[in-house]
Amino acid sequence: MEQIKRKQITDEEIVCQFMNTDTVEIEYSLRKGDSLRVYTKEQKDYMANRKVIKKNNTFVKIYKDTIGILAREDLIKSDYKLILITLAFR
Repeated sequence: MEQIKRKQITDEEIVCQFMNTDTVEIEYSLRKGDSLRVYTKEQKDYMANRKVIKKNNTFVKIYKDTIGILAREDLIKSDYKLILITLAFR
């Protein structure tokens, strides 16, 4: 297996360092040209609780009028579940 050679980072190249104040260790260093992404608490919460839909899913088209008709019907939960499962196999 071929090893990848990495360039040694010199202190002159480091622009900014982030230190863990509890352990007093350098967590990571930034060099010129590096980028850093900052997430807000709301963004972290959203990412943790969202559901990911597969991008290669098949698209199913249903007309708006049909949704209105189904909404006005006196259907039970299992009826709606059956309709959705049927749409998934279309």
